Amino acid sequence: MPTLLLSFKKNPGGGILLHGFLSPNDKAAANMMDAHAGVCPSYGPAVRDGNTIEETIEVEEVPAFDDVSIAAWVEEIFGLEEDDDEEPPDAGEDEEEGEDEEEEEDAEEK
Repeated sequence: MPTLLLSFKKNPGGGILLHGFLSPNDKAAANMMDAHAGVCPSYGPAVRDGNTIEETIEVEEVPAFDDVSIAAWVEEIFGLEEDDDEEPPDAGEDEEEGEDEEEEEDAEEK
């Protein structure tokens, strides 16, 4: 199954460096990561020293290598939308529920 292998490395100055390897299967993704670690002077030592965290995500497909296909794939995989002004459907519900619970607790105390 197509695989996205993400490897996270903590940067000395703060933040996290993310490497991603997208391949037709998990073995190919791991091979890509190992090959990159073999030549990258900052990432390689972190991998060899066990200072990275890897996450493997099975995906439906490896997109075609063009701007439009990759943008659509990223949007689908990471749930990104162009219009981020919209509030999620359940936004605000937790606040209302929490307020109701507080009111009930106050009434019980009285």
